[in-house]
Amino acid sequence: MQTLIQTEMYYASIMAAVFLALSISASYISYFVISFAARKSSKSKQQILLLLASILKFTILTMGLLVSLGTLGVKVEPIIAGLGLSGFAFGFALRDAISNMLAGILLIVYAPFGLDDVISVMGATGRVIDINLRYVTLQSETEINLIPNSSCFSNRITKTIPKAEPVQPGDEAGLA
Repeated sequence: MQTLIQTEMYYASIMAAVFLALSISASYISYFVISFAARKSSKSKQQILLLLASILKFTILTMGLLVSLGTLGVKVEPIIAGLGLSGFAFGFALRDAISNMLAGILLIVYAPFGLDDVISVMGATGRVIDINLRYVTLQSETEINLIPNSSCFSNRITKTIPKAEPVQPGDEAGLA
């Protein structure tokens, strides 16, 4: 009986040590990604990196918990199956939000337009004042429009190009 208790204590201490090591590793990796994001100039790119850091930290901690439970002899297969089904249900329920977030990431990475550009999308025209993971914010003279990123990604975007000043005769380089 005493050896059984000692064995259980040994496994519990191993589980705690593995989970602690993974927690420290996840925090360090998250800190590294966040400090890297702080050096970026774009607020939107910082949001993407912060999102990736939190997803990475959550993944490492979840994997550490599952490994620790497996070390203790707990069957983790049903837990993994439950996590898979829960992920599917959450993904289906949050389909639009996830669609907007992924479209926002693609809009930020590919940058078809930037801040202060004048664009038209879905009948709304205005100057881009913010691009985040959910919306593109357009400001016109009379209103502010929040356009979901998935709409910007799947619909035609018209970007207004500012008129160039005409070149004066005899000024070939266009410099006065």
